[in-house]
Amino acid sequence: MDVSIKVILDSNFLLLPFQFGIDIFECVKDLLCRNVEFIVLPQIVEEVKRIADGVGDNSRGARLALKLIEEKCTILDLDEVRGLNTDESILRAAVNLDAVVATNDRTLRRKLRSKGIPTIFLRERSHLDIDGYIP
Repeated sequence: MDVSIKVILDSNFLLLPFQFGIDIFECVKDLLCRNVEFIVLPQIVEEVKRIADGVGDNSRGARLALKLIEEKCTILDLDEVRGLNTDESILRAAVNLDAVVATNDRTLRRKLRSKGIPTIFLRERSHLDIDGYIP
């Protein structure tokens, strides 16, 4: 595992450890067989904070996700994605950083696929899979 790759995490992906008991960080590293730099955009942090401020299971999961972001991710504030909606900011950041995106959002995955950006997603509620080619 010597070549490093950037992986942008979407908010719904950050909730997987709580929802399905999956260690997303180890599973992504195993899936890619590389060192991984996990990236979260400020828009995602804000989205997760909004969920954490709510009530119920998702808010507990979001609080856990905020801790994981703090411990394991780089929060990258890019000029070119400021002011964009979350999906558009992820799409633009992925293109600019030549990054993979980890998301379960089908609409976002479709947009990313149309731009040739590989995605990592949860398959069958049990394991991660890749859609697209990662050189």
